[in-house]
Amino acid sequence: MEEQPVSLLGAGGILTFTLLRRLGFNVPYETVDIRRTYGKGITYQMDSPPKYRCLIDDIVASGATVNYAAQNDLPTVCCAALSLGTKGRYREPDGGVKNTSKVVAGIGIQGDNGSPPAIFSSRYLLWKIRDPAYRSYLSPYVGDRTADALAAAKTANTELFDILYNDPPAFVRRYGNV
Repeated sequence: MEEQPVSLLGAGGILTFTLLRRLGFNVPYETVDIRRTYGKGITYQMDSPPKYRCLIDDIVASGATVNYAAQNDLPTVCCAALSLGTKGRYREPDGGVKNTSKVVAGIGIQGDNGSPPAIFSSRYLLWKIRDPAYRSYLSPYVGDRTADALAAAKTANTELFDILYNDPPAFVRRYGNV
């Protein structure tokens, strides 16, 4: 990937960029606060669109978050994990994501029988599980185990996530080894 400024999509982008910084990827960046609201489906909000044409996120599953952020600008998307399930309105049959020019992923994850895999980040399972709306969204995937996940999350030390969500630049400085 050529070195150019990047836009980090939410906490997932910040986490992925921090790992890349530890590997020597040190370019200017901005954070884009994309907020998801869980209810019947997911709705998205952001204060302003990304400034840069390279978007970084942790997981691209359905492609909805990236598609929302892309604003028809055809950015390059870099992610740690990409769902290889290509069904859905934001995905291309070749595995790409609509409204992007290219997707670069560390790993591709295939679901059972060609269906999209359920990919849940640890920060969602440890942090967002506290939100009743997210538990409701999660329950079709994990059934009655959401209560177990919540109980386990309540015992976890989430100091790392407090820094990640409350002060993203401090998170990058502290854990990006720069």
